[in-house]
Amino acid sequence: MAFQLADAENLPFENGSFDLVTCRIAAHHFPACQKFIAESVRVLKKGGLLAVQDHVLQEEESHALYVDQFERLRDPSHFRAYSEQQWRQMFQLGGLKVEHTRQLTKRHNFIDWAKRMNCTEETLEELVAMIKNAPDAVIGWLEPLPDVDHFGGTGSSFVNHHIIVVGRKE
Repeated sequence: MAFQLADAENLPFENGSFDLVTCRIAAHHFPACQKFIAESVRVLKKGGLLAVQDHVLQEEESHALYVDQFERLRDPSHFRAYSEQQWRQMFQLGGLKVEHTRQLTKRHNFIDWAKRMNCTEETLEELVAMIKNAPDAVIGWLEPLPDVDHFGGTGSSFVNHHIIVVGRKE
């Protein structure tokens, strides 16, 4: 096995080089995710698999944009996350037959999550305000604890949603 650093939207490999391409919790940083999928398909052998795990958003666009903005405030390198339907469409547009999807959740301690990106106190306050002012559907998605009114302290947490999508090159 060998590792090589490369641009996900311009892979330095020959067509049909791999049986499997994987990408874990990175695609939301790619400015052209469809280009990444096209490049992955290009380097896959016929019958090869692309497996992606990444953030997933709600299907309702306004709620999805709110959660995406919350993520981007914490991490400015976050470009865009997608809903399950959008992931399916991108895979299909790329020439992949979606064989498997699964959504997962992970509860994050809010302060630890924010500090990993060296958020300032001002950014922490903005993130807390976003939770406290979020639409009910976003609150239901993020499941903040202890509750919305008391969110922001050391014991505060919320749920992050991921998706695993596996598609086969036809």
